[in-house]
Amino acid sequence: MTTDGSTEARFEASEAQIEKRLQELFSEFKRSLLDSPNKSQHGKSSNLNGSRSEKYVQGQDAGYPHMRVEFPRWEDGDLTS
Repeated sequence: MTTDGSTEARFEASEAQIEKRLQELFSEFKRSLLDSPNKSQHGKSSNLNGSRSEKYVQGQDAGYPHMRVEFPRWEDGDLTS
């Protein structure tokens, strides 16, 4: 099977577009990390511990992802209730 020039050119153009888009996404991601509130607090070491403890009390620390999991309760020997 041979590849003609037009197919190869289209492939290379698509590849270039994908690489460009990935670079844009990566740059956007890096900017979002630099703009995040947690990142800006790293320079304030004396205030960092107080801020974190307040966040844990409120349960809203955006720096750590969390997921709520509910387990079934075993009541009166019946697991389904």
